[in-house]
Amino acid sequence: MGLLLLGLLYAFGAACFVNYFVMFARIRTTEKYIERREKLLAAHEALHGPVTAETESATPPPPPPPLLLRAEPLRVVFLHPDLGIGGAERLIVDAAVGLQRCQSIQPVEVTIVTNHHDPTRAFAETTNGMVRVVVRGSRLPASILGRAKVLCATLRMGFAAFATCWAFPDTDCFVVDQVAAAMPVLNICAGKTPILFYSHFPDQLCNSNRNADGTFKTSSGSASAAHETYRGLFDQVEASSMNFATSIVCNSKFSRQVSVDTFPALAERIREDADIFYPPVEMKVREVTASALAESAPLRELHAAVRDAVTFVSINRYERKKNVALAIEAFARVLAMGEFKAAEGRRPLMLVVAGGCDPRQEENVQHADELVALATGKLQIPASQVRFLKNITDEEKAVLLSEMRALVYTPSREHFGIVPVEAMAYAKPVVAIADGGPCESVGDVEHEDPALCGGLLSSPEPSEFAEKMACFARDADYAAKVGAQGRARVVEKFSMETFSTQLATRLVELRAAADNKLLAEGIEFAKKEAASKAGKAAAKEKRE
Repeated sequence: MGLLLLGLLYAFGAACFVNYFVMFARIRTTEKYIERREKLLAAHEALHGPVTAETESATPPPPPPPLLLRAEPLRVVFLHPDLGIGGAERLIVDAAVGLQRCQSIQPVEVTIVTNHHDPTRAFAETTNGMVRVVVRGSRLPASILGRAKVLCATLRMGFAAFATCWAFPDTDCFVVDQVAAAMPVLNICAGKTPILFYSHFPDQLCNSNRNADGTFKTSSGSASAAHETYRGLFDQVEASSMNFATSIVCNSKFSRQVSVDTFPALAERIREDADIFYPPVEMKVREVTASALAESAPLRELHAAVRDAVTFVSINRYERKKNVALAIEAFARVLAMGEFKAAEGRRPLMLVVAGGCDPRQEENVQHADELVALATGKLQIPASQVRFLKNITDEEKAVLLSEMRALVYTPSREHFGIVPVEAMAYAKPVVAIADGGPCESVGDVEHEDPALCGGLLSSPEPSEFAEKMACFARDADYAAKVGAQGRARVVEKFSMETFSTQLATRLVELRAAADNKLLAEGIEFAKKEAASKAGKAAAKEKRE
């Protein structure tokens, strides 16, 4: 009984402690809301005259962009859990950079708040000062003895959300992705600031213990039941948290459909076309200069090796769900084809497996070793024809994409997949799995209008995947033609300008709607003040 009372006492103390800081965060944001409301009211009165007791009570119509406060920058804060070198991180960085470039719609200031940012394993834009990065919650554990990762991720992002409201109370829009649980905290501390949620994929479906339809993989025992209960709790947290978003957008039509299937209540909130924001790529591709090659012997050696071979490249994080083993098995089958046997005067085939490998993630380290063992051990691919690269630099990535014959992309049910789009921007063809995002991003020259597609789609069977790879291996002209079509597809659908304009316009609209509510409050407050003054004046006049 004593322990129970002590526990309750500690819980009460912790609740009071948290509530104390939340209260002060709310005070800070409320002060900024009042300040902005007064500015909006002043701008409104400058256009329409002073507010009186007889002023119309109806909410004023939304002003079209630019906003009433046109001269003030739109302050946007992104919240992202781990700013590494994955596809989701590339999207966040591109969004931040794109918004900063897209100043014609509205001046924009961007900050990225994250739980973890390792400058040695991050995109250059986050380390060279181009994008402001603020780390919050890094001291909180990412797991407890290798477990409870979703709990820790939720707590870390919740803390980052609170710290954001405390440090940036004048934020005009929040952009959240991956961890929806940050949104209730933002709503509590900064309830009048709009939140845009960018949905890559429902987080609960990214759990390796689940099937594609979200059901748990068959297992038995009390530990399994406890895990299902534990995950079910956070499924509910995710579903409930989605309701706190002011606007929700998805990275593909495929992701939208999966999100709607997972959260049916969102069906009407995520529109089929207007709320699809395809991730962008930079159309001006990075070129590796002669000086860069001269300064780095490893880069020079990689450039020569990739250029002198018929090279296929796989770029993915070292995670089992990325199914990179398929690329290795298919490549071994291509090598076994008679027409590609090593011969004098013939360029050899080579496969380069590259991607992010976080030493903090046990799966990354283990799976990298598994892939090496599969290639050089079980399949006995010559070491000269397969390479494994970890945490490649931007220069190394540029070498691979510019000198390869084709990209191989092996994840199934991929949410979108930015790497195939990057490859097409380099005018290189893609071999990918025929489901998920690549159906939208790449297209299939064999089953769609070939002039509009940038690659070949395959089932996840090594034999079929190998046949698709062989099509590009045997015919350089065909690969170049499909690659050129892919670049045209990227220009039309996935350019940075298209995405930046789309995102900036949405954020301005959200801020305008929020400002209208603040202005309506300001008008009502001014009317009451005017009525009070008029009443006092009338009373004084009556007394006199």
